[in-house]
Amino acid sequence: MNERSTVSCSVSLRPPLVLPPDPPTIIKQSMKEHIVDAKDTMVIECEAKGNPHPIFSWRRNGKYYNVARDPQASMRRRSGTLDIYAWNNPEQYEAEYQCIASNEYGSAYSNKIRLRLYRAPVWPREIVEPVVISAGLPLVLSCDPPPGPPKPETYWMTAFPTMRPVRHDRRVSMGVNGDLYFSNVLFNDSATDYCCNARFPYKNVIQQKMPVVVKVLTSECDFEILVIFRQLFMLLS
Repeated sequence: MNERSTVSCSVSLRPPLVLPPDPPTIIKQSMKEHIVDAKDTMVIECEAKGNPHPIFSWRRNGKYYNVARDPQASMRRRSGTLDIYAWNNPEQYEAEYQCIASNEYGSAYSNKIRLRLYRAPVWPREIVEPVVISAGLPLVLSCDPPPGPPKPETYWMTAFPTMRPVRHDRRVSMGVNGDLYFSNVLFNDSATDYCCNARFPYKNVIQQKMPVVVKVLTSECDFEILVIFRQLFMLLS
């Protein structure tokens, strides 16, 4: 007589996981100062989570921005991120934007995002007259870099081919505007190539101002040396 073995299987049916209601939370957004290149698609990021999934809207300069009616802009699916193509008049999109993510349990607001167009820095070429000064006097060498955006990082160096940074100490310092300050000049400060450099971080572009000549006169120097120095500069410029 054959015995049959029976196998019993028990299946436990669990109810599907139901996420609790959750008001929106912004999880990704562009920086407050957002620099873009008008030649590329201008992207303003806004991502949010919540349950149910949020719907998105935008304000521009404090007013409702109807993205659907703008032929040069679109909003990504299930996202608030804006793609702006700006085929025509990109300057009109320089404004303050704010993303709003909403569901039936509340709303979340992004930072106010200032969109600015990148402009290639232009430092006009100029003839910089030499600076002739007596030893012991204070001196300021102006930088006046292109304003950007973005705001450049400035530093002073000697010109090519030496390309040495100007050392800062108690006597020599640089102001927040990029100007170079000497509390009192020494004869050793004389040089033919003080150059202010401006680095623009958006595209890592470095612009250099025309070098300035500094001649420090000591008590032995007389007026004739000053005249010869100025004549030489005029011949070289």
